[in-house]
Amino acid sequence: MSKLQSPLLPSLKALSDELRLTLLRLMAQHSFAVLELCELLQVRQSSMSFHLKVLAQAGLVCRQREGNSVFYRRATAPMGSFLASLWLQLDAEPLPEALAQALAKLDQERLQQAQAFFNKYSHELS
Repeated sequence: MSKLQSPLLPSLKALSDELRLTLLRLMAQHSFAVLELCELLQVRQSSMSFHLKVLAQAGLVCRQREGNSVFYRRATAPMGSFLASLWLQLDAEPLPEALAQALAKLDQERLQQAQAFFNKYSHELS
């Protein structure tokens, strides 16, 4: 019996893990560095890197290097595509309360870091 290789197979395999589904839900409107995701989900870096690699190889997330950091975000999808339907389904479910609170805390920390940076260097722009 020959194996039929579907282009959906890598995506479906990547979606078969609860942590990876949670990552995709988190990335609905944010980009994250690996260590930020580790902190949010209480997962070791080696494990997180593995899951992100699986998602990236399946085309479900995109990587962007900024200096020494790599940020991950959810891949965009054309309307009517399999991914667009998946994103709608994932986004319909709210994040668990503890995770939503941790995300709000991270957003606040990012805002404070940005404000501190601009306060420190704004005099150079004047």
